[in-house]
This record gives sequence, structure tokens and C-alpha cells, in this order.
Amino acid sequence: MVRMAHIAEAAQVSEAAVVKFAQQLGLSGFRELRSIFLRYQEMEAVEEYEELSVEDGSEALIRKIFNTSIRSLKDTLAVFDFAAFEQAAEALAQARQRVILGLGGSAPLAREFEHRLLDVGLTSQAYDEPQLLTRAVALVNARDVVVAISHSGSTEAILDAAKTARDRGATTIGLTNMRGSALTSICSYSLISAARGSEVVGVKTMSKVAHLNILYGLAVRAAHYALTTADDVNAPD
Repeated sequence: MVRMAHIAEAAQVSEAAVVKFAQQLGLSGFRELRSIFLRYQEMEAVEEYEELSVEDGSEALIRKIFNTSIRSLKDTLAVFDFAAFEQAAEALAQARQRVILGLGGSAPLAREFEHRLLDVGLTSQAYDEPQLLTRAVALVNARDVVVAISHSGSTEAILDAAKTARDRGATTIGLTNMRGSALTSICSYSLISAARGSEVVGVKTMSKVAHLNILYGLAVRAAHYALTTADDVNAPD
């Protein structure tokens, strides 16, 4: 079993520094960090990312890009908070109103999530213009859910809207690639990806891959909850 003393010795730091490092990642401590390492080790190996080159042929190009995407998904899976995901899906299913917020590169994700929810029978409204975000959350209440999408977790307009929604009692779900970002401190539930990239295949591009998969899963799980609730209501006495 991996022990804190082993890691501290290998890194040539104190055991207290190992604990502090885990906490800086937004984890509770060494035990949670160790469990993430163990889950990652159990996964099938993914080829390490290789930088794209002008000498790459079509096959090499696609393999490198695909491997980077696969690695981003596996890295995200290793640290994924399934409990937060489950609670977020249940909240979405039970919501009176579902508001989705995304700006810039996250705007297409917000629209895509709106469409995926509609596909499973759940209505929502996506907003992707800065001047509309404040208005979008102005009348939400405790029966509503607001989903805020931000790669950095620090987009000011998204943070302001999420704070307003929280203060009005709405359930807030944050989707970001940055653990410990401002968005995670605001939201009721935080779904965090762990995408990496390079100068050519940027981290933002890879986080979109992970975020799309998380949102697809969230829509399907919310639909499961909605169907279960409907079956309970319609069940004979």
C-alpha cells in the first residue's frame, strides 16, 4: 500500500507538505489523494501525448489527437465526483426551471446541453450572452436549478450570475476544469474535469471533450430520475 511516508521520501518533502499539496488540489487530505491515484492505476493505460508535427501523416495526426482526448477522459474519470453528479442529476430532474449559462468557448456547451435535455423530455433555457445572464437568474428560486459552465471557473459574468442564483435559493451546478476555482466555492455541486492539452491541442479544447461527456451523462441520469418520479406518481394506490 502506498503510504504518505513513501511519497514524502520520494519527493524529498515532509509528510505535512504532502497533506498541504492534497488540500491545495481541493482534496480533503492524503487519503483522498491516494484513492485517486489507485483508481487511476487500475485504468487501462493510455499512450502518452505526443506533440503534433508537420511531418505527421493523416494516421499519426488522428491517433495523437484521439489519444489526447482519451487521456483527458480517463484523467477526468479518475478524479470524478460521482456523488455530486448524482445529486446534480436528481436536482435537475425535480427542478421547476432549468437555466444553463455559458460564455465564449462554453456557449456551445450550454446550447448542446439544452438540446440534450430536450431530447430526454426535460425543458431548459440556455443563455450565452453576457448582458442576458443577470436577467436569466433574476427570478429563480429554491425550486430552480442553474447550471454554470466555465473552463476556468473564473469568468466574472458567470460567477456573478451563479452568486445571484445561489443567493435566491436556487440549486447551482458548476462545470469547470479548475478544481478549487471561484465557481466551485459558489455552487451547490461542482463537476470537475481534469483535461490536459498542449500548444497545438489546447487544454480548453480537451476540457470541452470531457465536459460534453459529463453533460450527456447528466441529461440521461436526470431523465432516469424524472421517469422514476413519474412512475411513482402514476402508480396505483
